[in-house]
Amino acid sequence: MCLPLYECFSESGGIFKDAAQYIEKGLAPKEALKKAAEECSVLTEKDKKMFSSFADGFDADSCEGQIANTELFYENIALGIEDAKEELKTKGKLSIEGSILMGAAIVLLLA
Repeated sequence: MCLPLYECFSESGGIFKDAAQYIEKGLAPKEALKKAAEECSVLTEKDKKMFSSFADGFDADSCEGQIANTELFYENIALGIEDAKEELKTKGKLSIEGSILMGAAIVLLLA
């Protein structure tokens, strides 16, 4: 069973919670997530494109299509987490970008 995106977003945090607020104001979920990502000052351009691509997958007509889109997004986040771990090893600190990607992965796991 697919949960409404608003419900998933509103129970999450960060960019997803911001997207839920835009949905409440009348934006479609796809546009709401894109706007929330674009306005997030700590995301890199690469991360913004990743969120935008994820939002484009909301057009999938079926739960299966949306699940496949979410799995692909999760895989991309997992790659970002691996990059963040490497950065932690080499630089001794985790970037804000890595923290956001880990947070997004947790949200997807809990949803």
